[in-house]
Amino acid sequence: MSQRHCAVRRGIFAAVFVLAASMLAGCRRETEKPPAPLEQPSARLPAYTSRGIIRQMPAPTLGHLLTIHHEAIPNFEGRDGSIGMNAHEMPFPEVDASVDLNGFGAGDAVSFTFEVDWQKPTYRVVRIAHLSADVELRLDAASPADPDRPRPTQLFDPNAERSYLVRGVVRSLPDASHPQREFMVEHEEIPDFMGANGTVGMASMTMRFPNPNSGASLEELRIGDVVEFRWFVRWDRGRVRDRTEDLRLVERPD
Repeated sequence: MSQRHCAVRRGIFAAVFVLAASMLAGCRRETEKPPAPLEQPSARLPAYTSRGIIRQMPAPTLGHLLTIHHEAIPNFEGRDGSIGMNAHEMPFPEVDASVDLNGFGAGDAVSFTFEVDWQKPTYRVVRIAHLSADVELRLDAASPADPDRPRPTQLFDPNAERSYLVRGVVRSLPDASHPQREFMVEHEEIPDFMGANGTVGMASMTMRFPNPNSGASLEELRIGDVVEFRWFVRWDRGRVRDRTEDLRLVERPD
């Protein structure tokens, strides 16, 4: 074979080698691409925008919450699936860190947006802006979604007494021979319960209740009975003042 032919073959082999090496490197780069980040599920909370008048500015050392008397919110969805919220004074336990309340005060007309977190549960203001002082607000309007449906007030007034319908299973009854025993009920969730600091909702739990003033007698009950009653609660400097009324036996297990 001539030297010329050998040189040509060597050139062809070299070209093939370079091409194969570049293709291999390209494949390697393709396979070494980092995987695309997984798309995270949305963590957005339901949010609602309304207008109203600031009734109280937050003062944590005094236990005061930002309180706004707002217009009806027809698209508000309650924890129980009910739709619409009446116009009323509403406390907000949380204000987002991005919200600057400097320049705001009681009596100011505002537009605001708040989020609802039913897991805590809590309401959180995430935006607030001034409105013109002469803006017309409908602060006595019922929710257009269901104007005749009664709704529990959510006004945070420590001197106001609220009542809740409680249903649950009797776990303990007073006993003269055992003074430490009290009327205790493992109750269902109370979604509209308002805590001393304005938090909303109470999870199912076993707790002590005052002896009922009306309705069925405790002497008629047995451990395990399913009962229903009205629980009246008033907060006094963070301490609960409560009473129970209209005790009713719902079901007695066999």
